[in-house]
Amino acid sequence: MRIIALEEHFQIAEINRAAAQWQPQEEGFRPVGYRPPESELEDLGEGRLRAMEEMGIDMQVLSYTALALPTIPPAEAVALMREVNDRLAAAIQAHPERFAGFATLPWTDPEAAARELERAVSRLGFKGAMINGRVAGLFLDDPRFRPVLEAAEALDVPIYLHPAPPPEPVIATCYAGLPPNVTTVFATAGWGWHLETGIHALHLILSGVFDRHPRLQMILGHWGEMIPFYLARINRR
Repeated sequence: MRIIALEEHFQIAEINRAAAQWQPQEEGFRPVGYRPPESELEDLGEGRLRAMEEMGIDMQVLSYTALALPTIPPAEAVALMREVNDRLAAAIQAHPERFAGFATLPWTDPEAAARELERAVSRLGFKGAMINGRVAGLFLDDPRFRPVLEAAEALDVPIYLHPAPPPEPVIATCYAGLPPNVTTVFATAGWGWHLETGIHALHLILSGVFDRHPRLQMILGHWGEMIPFYLARINRR
């Protein structure tokens, strides 16, 4: 049996530095207790392959990790995301039996994001795309993202809904009033961003996205981001 890991991240130092000018408070964000060395995330070669061997992982489907990326203005996002995908494609070409990829898209420019998804899948051989949370506060059911959803459906590839911190007003209302390190984990990897991602998925369902795009595929990690545990109640209500 082959073991393929789907939520396996990497980063590129110069891309992170470029992204930091737009959202420096989120660039390099790590929840307390989850601080892998930057060198591990930047390694797309022998070090990563050794770690995979030690853990019994046959293949990683790699995706970019910086949470600031969905907020980069359109004029800069297109070139940066293309560079991320080209770098990942080179790593996959070097180790095609061990690495695959999810595209990083310039979500703030949906038309360009649709074109980049088509390029990444058709020319670079990627398996789909990943998004980190909302884009400018919007879920993907907003009409402006229809070009990307149409492209994913036409290409028959999934979009991976990856967690990101809830909006600041949600953090202030629901998670504040505790020691800062407790709030950070409570609002993110301990609870909040999983709830936020489940809400994103339910938003897509309730808004009729899958009625309009019946072949569209979405991936949820972390045991379905809470939805399976309430599925019977969701269906009834």
